[in-house]
Amino acid sequence: LFFFFKQKTAYEMQRGLVGSEMCIRDRYMGILNQMKSLDHQIKPKKEVKKLSEIEQRVKKMETTFDEATWLVIDNGTESIKSGYSGQDLPRYITPSIIAYEEVTVDQPGSGDGQTTKINRHIGADALPNKENAKQVFPIVRGAIENYDEACFIWEHILYKDLGANKNQYQVLIAENPFHNNKDREKLADIFFEKLYAESIAIINGASLSLFSTGKTRGLVVEIGEGATNVVPIFEGYALKHAALTSKIAGRDITTTLIQSLAEQKININLKMLEIGRDMKEKMCSVPLDYESAIEGKDPLTEEQRMYDLPDGTVIQVDHKIRYSSTEIMFKPEVAKLTGQSIPAMIVDLSLIHL
Repeated sequence: LFFFFKQKTAYEMQRGLVGSEMCIRDRYMGILNQMKSLDHQIKPKKEVKKLSEIEQRVKKMETTFDEATWLVIDNGTESIKSGYSGQDLPRYITPSIIAYEEVTVDQPGSGDGQTTKINRHIGADALPNKENAKQVFPIVRGAIENYDEACFIWEHILYKDLGANKNQYQVLIAENPFHNNKDREKLADIFFEKLYAESIAIINGASLSLFSTGKTRGLVVEIGEGATNVVPIFEGYALKHAALTSKIAGRDITTTLIQSLAEQKININLKMLEIGRDMKEKMCSVPLDYESAIEGKDPLTEEQRMYDLPDGTVIQVDHKIRYSSTEIMFKPEVAKLTGQSIPAMIVDLSLIHL
């Protein structure tokens, strides 16, 4: 641009149109200022959005989690989900159960030749029903009641399933929405002192569920095996004072289904929870209009209603049993249960904030 005006000014000087060569600089600076002003009008300066404190913390947390691979553990009544950060699904689902079996083994150097030994079975290995096995459930209704037994399951998950190295892994624990500081201290003590974690992060499970959708505000309804939680989240924080819980959950659907089948003289009982859970997941559903669905025809064919029991018996599970089992989440009185339904908890929670 400068050379253009220099040539133009020299041409004008030859014809006496300008007085001196000093006009080059003045004319150049003048037109440059005009162009800057025009550019400012065309492209206004963008306003820099200031991040709130919670947005800054979330961004910093995202950066920290992206820099390293974290092991993720989500404790549940029926199973413990585990895997690696950044993956869409859990890598392992371990049943939350331990079985102690008393067995007789040969004892070297003993005159009797035999002695008793206690074998510990963890997770899926503890599921088969054994006559002499004592089953232990460390997590009851979503709360960890036996930390010592739960430690055996966590150790199995960390070192056998996830392949962690002592003092060289970071672990993220999704905690129960109603955990207190004492529970967190207990978790930290176990993972640092007994399981040798390098670092741990304990975050509310309801908040993590909402973060997965890209939001920091919302109402989270979690239906687990042992409890149903309704938790409001504001700017990433779980409002524990307003959160509600109900003991009516997935296991109650399973037991209601088994009891309904037993009333029809079908050979099934509450000791067959795994069978009932499989039947629930494959056949049960929630109708939009419960009364109309119960009075109407079964939408499934005779073949679709069939279920094979382990003893070879083939049973028919009609729509009344399938619908009434799941309806307890919305109308507990259907199965004569006491506890809040999901709609009732949501209404109560809205009244708290009003």
